[in-house]
Amino acid sequence: MLSNVFYFVCLMFKYSPGLVIGEMLWGLILKLPYRLVSVVGVKYIIDAADSENAQRKIFAAVVVVAVVIILGKTFAWIFREFYWNAEKERAYKGLNKALYKKAKSLDLSFYDDPHFYNNFILTIESSSDNIQNVLGLVRNSVGELVSLITISAILLTIDPICLVIIFVIIVIFTPISRKNRLRSNATQG
Repeated sequence: MLSNVFYFVCLMFKYSPGLVIGEMLWGLILKLPYRLVSVVGVKYIIDAADSENAQRKIFAAVVVVAVVIILGKTFAWIFREFYWNAEKERAYKGLNKALYKKAKSLDLSFYDDPHFYNNFILTIESSSDNIQNVLGLVRNSVGELVSLITISAILLTIDPICLVIIFVIIVIFTPISRKNRLRSNATQG
């Protein structure tokens, strides 16, 4: 599945590189500030509370965080309102053009096969939804991955033992969580 997503992202990048790069930046801007605040912000506030001018330092930190979040939200809004729809249509048009070109090159006997024809029509009709789904996946994945790397690097400098404990907890509880989710889905279905 990962190779299919990667192929589709590369295909979209071919038709609209700005859209793919913008989605990556959007994911980074939407995820990273909140993750940094939850780790670095808490540490900074605790350290600032023990120092002189604690109120001023905490107020300055809150202002910086607010400005970063407001700028991120503004970028996301501008990107979405003025750029995203046009670029999404460009990617959609390029993808459909490639699909029709492929269809044109096929032998006519393929169109006599109802399975092929139905799949082809379904692919054409769902390509717009697939573009949005893959872009959302790219946005979230890049945002979470960069956040994970950044916070891991910060925690490594602050307290390496804390980072090891967090990773051990993740390694232990991820399979348990997945197993519980599968069990829950099985009982619901």
